[in-house]
Amino acid sequence: MQLTKKKTAILTLVLIAAFIVGAFAGYYWASITIPVQVKEPLEIVEYPEAISLYAGENATFTVNITNHATANYLVTLDFTLDNATYQESYVTFSDISYIVVPGDNTLEAWISVSHDAPPANLTLTKDFARAAPS
Repeated sequence: MQLTKKKTAILTLVLIAAFIVGAFAGYYWASITIPVQVKEPLEIVEYPEAISLYAGENATFTVNITNHATANYLVTLDFTLDNATYQESYVTFSDISYIVVPGDNTLEAWISVSHDAPPANLTLTKDFARAAPS
């Protein structure tokens, strides 16, 4: 009779362990993992290949941005010359914020060179900062 109690206890432990393993396996099989990727919604797709002007002149140019998302964004264009001292002394860029809607957007910007600017060959970098519109 004692052997039967031991068998019953062992069988009970095995059943409990099987239930726990089965419950865990059911939970594990019910859980799934899905990769999530958050991508940059804005892309600069077209801009001038070169800008040429004389000291004292202003030039207007366009930058085309595609908004791949369904949301609107507040965008500020950031222009930087490869010579910071020259830029600080002689060049001013537009400082405008734009609302960029889904799809293709044409943003108009300008550059102004002071009358006393010496000749220079520079490289312009275009970038943008985006935020949620207010």
